[in-house]
Amino acid sequence: MYPHTFSDRLGNRIELVWEESGKGLPPEAPTDVLVVPQLGRGLVFTRHRTRGIELPGGKIHPGEPPLLAAAREAYEEAGISFRALRRIGAYRIRAPEGTLLHVKIVFWGEVDALLPFPAASDGLEALVYPEPPSPPLPVPPFSPYLGDDLYAHILTYGRKKGWLPP
Repeated sequence: MYPHTFSDRLGNRIELVWEESGKGLPPEAPTDVLVVPQLGRGLVFTRHRTRGIELPGGKIHPGEPPLLAAAREAYEEAGISFRALRRIGAYRIRAPEGTLLHVKIVFWGEVDALLPFPAASDGLEALVYPEPPSPPLPVPPFSPYLGDDLYAHILTYGRKKGWLPP
């Protein structure tokens, strides 16, 4: 049983676990990464070409370690380079009938610099929020992917760790 279970906007089941919970990360091979880039006491988001404002993330390429996928996606989508990047948890996404759709690894990163990013990127710009926006986030301008409880759980985790202001 995962410590945090909830549904996304499509009715899929999200099963979230933090690294130090003692519950263990999903045994399945990860398919995607989600990156929480911290700059000072705030967060950096990307404005996705079609979905709106969201945290960087995406698919892990075949043979690519998840940590490298997280760094690559953050750079490609928001021009982020990191001073430090660490895995903090993972979540499964299951269809309503139970089929496993994705296993995503969640990374928290200390931003070193915001650099120009590739023109072919799906990210249009990096957006720095000196104070992380509070959920629920309006869709639009935020991506529907930030419309479930995952973002709220991430903020709570960051605050418990002392990385974000209370």
